[in-house]
Amino acid sequence: MKPSEAERLLLSSIQRPTHLVELRNKYKITASHFPFFPKEAAFVWSYITEYGKAPTPEIMAASCPNLELSPAQDFDYISEQFHAVVLSRHANIIFFKAQELLDGADPRIAYPYVIGQLQNMLQADADHRVVLDANPANRINEYRSRRQILENENRFRTGIQRLDEKPITLKPGQVFGILADAKAGKTWLSMKMAAQMYMAGAKVLVISPELTMDELKFRSDILFSQIIGHELSYTALELAQETHEEKYEAYLNDFVGRTVGRDDWILSNAGLTDELTVEEISNYVTQEKPDVLVIDGISNMSVMDRKLESWEKYKVIGQGLKNVADKQHLLAIVTNQSNRDAEDFGPPRPKHSAYSFDFCRRVDILLCVGKTESSTLLRTCTVPLRRDGPEIHEEFDITFDADSGNIGAKPAPPLSIPTFDDVT
Repeated sequence: MKPSEAERLLLSSIQRPTHLVELRNKYKITASHFPFFPKEAAFVWSYITEYGKAPTPEIMAASCPNLELSPAQDFDYISEQFHAVVLSRHANIIFFKAQELLDGADPRIAYPYVIGQLQNMLQADADHRVVLDANPANRINEYRSRRQILENENRFRTGIQRLDEKPITLKPGQVFGILADAKAGKTWLSMKMAAQMYMAGAKVLVISPELTMDELKFRSDILFSQIIGHELSYTALELAQETHEEKYEAYLNDFVGRTVGRDDWILSNAGLTDELTVEEISNYVTQEKPDVLVIDGISNMSVMDRKLESWEKYKVIGQGLKNVADKQHLLAIVTNQSNRDAEDFGPPRPKHSAYSFDFCRRVDILLCVGKTESSTLLRTCTVPLRRDGPEIHEEFDITFDADSGNIGAKPAPPLSIPTFDDVT
């Protein structure tokens, strides 16, 4: 790959602050490593650091007319290719300088120069080794720089009010697990979270091998109608009730008007299979490049090695999904059902995870959801596992009206009936 082309492709493929962090930490590459496009590189670095995302093609064309952007390529591959170009360029500079020294009055200077410079290159490329108790000033500078870049990184809100009030941070690279009994609303909750993130600008891919495409579309419509202020009924959509048609048309016109130009809500039932593999999911993600991925039902997943025991199977699946979230820089929302030992009411415990506890081990945050005895329109939740903070064992109720899409709100307090003494 020509050096100028490598620079152009990499500048076209840097999309988010974590890409800058990876270039600096893994390859020691900064904006100063672009001799063909120095001003353009400086602009991309400063824009992403300030705004948390890459400049649009229109902004780039106006600010850097000499750089013709290409479609964004696979960042990992392009960064490796660019790193090879940087190393080759550095080595050529060393040998060119050594030739000058060899042609000079004292060629003996060339030998220690070449040896020293090549050793420096080797040390710079050895990202597998670090001396932890050296250069504290460099490490604190890295700390501050990392904070400056990541402050603008995307953060997600769930739309579940009581959950968003908690000190929980959702960000790309994480796996968010939902554990609940069958028919308790795992799919509704996962899609509610994803719908909220979509309305905030995220691209979403929902994969549900348990639901038909019509069911996925109806649920999407109900959730979006609730978010943007329309009143629809899931039952009416299923039956295509004539009396509901005007409401449905008004919602569709409003929704399309709000989301014009977007193709960011993608539904797939993967052929209603119970043999979905991590490799297939990775292919879906590579094609669609979502910010948020919903996997509805880890029990519908399988592994290529059919000889594995159940617990080994779910360990492989959990590790694979975590790897997809990390490598593809997305938030994965994954659901699983509780086992038969869980109580009929109230949220299940992590030990009640069906098939394997490895589901709970691999998630960064676990939301446990259960039915309530007091009302079919409520669910009780806990967050018993968090990788980045203490557990939240306090139970809290949320609304759960699947027919209207009113899911995740804080329930209204019960009405208090005044007594005779209160009136007098």
